[in-house]
Amino acid sequence: MIGYDGLLVIGAFLAWLGIPACVAGWSNGKKPVFGIILLLAAAVNIAVAYGYSPTGYSFSELPSVFFSVMARLF
Repeated sequence: MIGYDGLLVIGAFLAWLGIPACVAGWSNGKKPVFGIILLLAAAVNIAVAYGYSPTGYSFSELPSVFFSVMARLF
């Protein structure tokens, strides 16, 4: 199972992909549908991770959460 830490990392990664996709869509004069979908998916993942985590997340522990998820993957 991914767990709440994994959802937080996936949400951050989707946001990292979604912001440039939105900017590219707007700069080309098109609707950034794909970028908005990515940002919505990121927001849902981050909200679920933050809302259902028993302890929540503080800004100071985010790097350790990211590194622990990366350590489990690799």
